[in-house]
Amino acid sequence: MKLFSIMWSSYTPLLKAGVDKVGHLELSVYSTKQISQKPELLEKVKQDLKKADLILLYKTNDPFWETIEEEIKHLRGRLPVIVVGSDPSYWSLSTVSPEVVATVYQYILYNGQENFCEMLKYLLATLFGHEIAYRPPKATPWEGIFHPEIGSFDSVEDFLKSYPYRNRPLVGLLYSRSNWITGNMEVERALIVALEGRGLGVIPVFFYSLKDKALGNLSGEEVVRKFLVKGKRPLVEVLVKLTSFFLGSKRGETGESQAEAGAGLLLELGIPLISPLISYYKDKEEWLDDPQGLGGQVAWSVAMPEFEGAIE
Repeated sequence: MKLFSIMWSSYTPLLKAGVDKVGHLELSVYSTKQISQKPELLEKVKQDLKKADLILLYKTNDPFWETIEEEIKHLRGRLPVIVVGSDPSYWSLSTVSPEVVATVYQYILYNGQENFCEMLKYLLATLFGHEIAYRPPKATPWEGIFHPEIGSFDSVEDFLKSYPYRNRPLVGLLYSRSNWITGNMEVERALIVALEGRGLGVIPVFFYSLKDKALGNLSGEEVVRKFLVKGKRPLVEVLVKLTSFFLGSKRGETGESQAEAGAGLLLELGIPLISPLISYYKDKEEWLDDPQGLGGQVAWSVAMPEFEGAIE
């Protein structure tokens, strides 16, 4: 049985590993980044779509989706199509029941290898009648402290009790929940090692960048107050944020007005916010050779953080 999928690049390794573990499926998967960088792949993508028995898509606002949607229209009557994404309007492209779509989205949203494996079992059982047991989506923390060398903590007090560098000047490191749960933490690990190697301590905090009332997660501002502030005094000398969204970003809201909460927090605490430039699309040589530099990433990684008062 052939499964075709397009997903974020951080999800594709989980999907591949899930197929290997669960079995019963032959996978053809592309990342949104892969297709955006190489539009010539679209012809092969369209060919693979036509060979599929099941289509699972995580839709984004990238331009290539217009082509994919047109192809899906011709396939809607012959196989299950599941389309999810952060915008619920995308879900209407699905050909299965809303209950199945919502459950699949919950598996993906909670993230992690276990949830991806159980999602595949769920689809095999629900859509194809396989006699295979599956577990419902498993909730995982939306925010917390995780240091690669000493593990996870629910409170900064517990972390500092276990942290050997707690008496050094401390840096608050804010990074993506997705990187934590998928284990894709090469950048975070390297930065922590580098900072500790220079005589500093690091409080590494993962969080989900968009506050969403339906999920019950904290905003970036609330995460800082929970893990990096004691009373009214900051526990850290500086904040380093590895995510692109504002500290006050909320689901369904856009624009630079969302920067006000983060900017106000920085003024209140009297500490700087550093927003490093990270390119997941180019290596150093490609960046040096490209006259456009970071290209479209400049808006997200340079211009937007400055509304919040960040230093690149």
